[in-house]
Amino acid sequence: MTSGTLDVGPALDRLIHAQDADDDAVTFGRLREYSGRLAELCQRLEDPLVWPVGSSAERLTGAAVILSGGKMRTRGWTTPLANERVLLVTVAAVTPLGLLEAAERAKALGATEIFACGVRVEGLPADGIPQIKQFISLSALGQRS
Repeated sequence: MTSGTLDVGPALDRLIHAQDADDDAVTFGRLREYSGRLAELCQRLEDPLVWPVGSSAERLTGAAVILSGGKMRTRGWTTPLANERVLLVTVAAVTPLGLLEAAERAKALGATEIFACGVRVEGLPADGIPQIKQFISLSALGQRS
């Protein structure tokens, strides 16, 4: 400990920054922004079943459902996935392992095509994740014209 602050290593520092990004994404202004992007993305992907991965993703998805006027479909605990196209939603993570686990579960439940999106997910391989057809950054969607 130095000057009243804890000296943290790079892994803990990345985790703290991811948690900060997660918290920031569900503040009122950001939640409105990202939920609008999520609702638009669902429309562009032609109505996939949305599966939130994490508590902030649940809040983001709920807000997007409201903004979409109820047009978005979300996964409940018993929702069958056979022959469904699925969009996994996360907010911030230091690794894509949560998405990978959800993708493997969706595939095992019969999903035919799996997409994923998030605000800040670190550690995504350059060539993608084989179980996920495409990862879409909700942050980058806002930067496009």
